[in-house]
Amino acid sequence: GFGEVVAKQELLQLADYHVLLVFPPQPLYTKDMYARFDERGEKSSNHTARFLEKWQESGAAEALPLAHNDFEEVARQELPAVGEAIDSLRKRGFPLVSLTGTGSCVFALMKGESPAEELGLPSEVRISGPHSLLFNAPTTEA
Repeated sequence: GFGEVVAKQELLQLADYHVLLVFPPQPLYTKDMYARFDERGEKSSNHTARFLEKWQESGAAEALPLAHNDFEEVARQELPAVGEAIDSLRKRGFPLVSLTGTGSCVFALMKGESPAEELGLPSEVRISGPHSLLFNAPTTEA
């Protein structure tokens, strides 16, 4: 949904993916992002339910094209580095690249394991750099 409800989801094929997180050098504040979004006169919508339903029915390949973030355009306007990160990662053909929440963090979903050298990322978003992280550890319940 919109982050107001948290529930455990079992997604087929999820273990096949890893997540690359890219942190632009500046934050975007949720309150400010909602204000900018409201100024545009647009309404946000809940895409998550359909995304999860499609993943359960047909798997990741069918669900991933449904994933998007209504705040992406606002984030691009507020912090051009967000748009640059998204565009750079999308050009590399990751199955999904999106803004996290209201930003400024961007994520790319990767199929399988990709060593940093094989990702072809510019040096400023290397895995070993201060603004990015490759995460593939399994989560544990608290």
